[in-house]
Amino acid sequence: MYLDGKWVIFEPTIPGVQTATAASNYSRVLVVLISVGVLAVLIVLFVVFVLPRIKEKLFVRRVRRSPRETQVRLVYNRIYSAFMKELRLSVRTLSSRDLDSLARNKYGVDLRRLTESYDGVIYGGSLAAVSETGDCDFCEVYSKWKEASSV
Repeated sequence: MYLDGKWVIFEPTIPGVQTATAASNYSRVLVVLISVGVLAVLIVLFVVFVLPRIKEKLFVRRVRRSPRETQVRLVYNRIYSAFMKELRLSVRTLSSRDLDSLARNKYGVDLRRLTESYDGVIYGGSLAAVSETGDCDFCEVYSKWKEASSV
């Protein structure tokens, strides 16, 4: 650059700016990666620990609000599905008596009233075990089974 009759070397870049900019870019990338990692961990924790509890509470709430015949079906099918998964069955091959004896032998939980009520609801016949009065005693059976099977 020509200044006051002399040629002067002029460098408009501030020394060290490129280094500082690169370092700040790396720190931004690091912050983003850490944030994404923390978010991923939180999502996994939610899916593994929180979501099953929410689903379980919603199930019990649904059972409590349902008519007695629906309560029997819901609880029976939930327990049956758990045994199918545990025994790696792909087809429903267990009878209600099989389910009761499995629960009794494996977990010490008596499902006889539930299985008799289920048979009565599904196959007709006596529905004496399924009365319209009282609290959700099938919820109690389910919670006993749930507690015993999770230990």
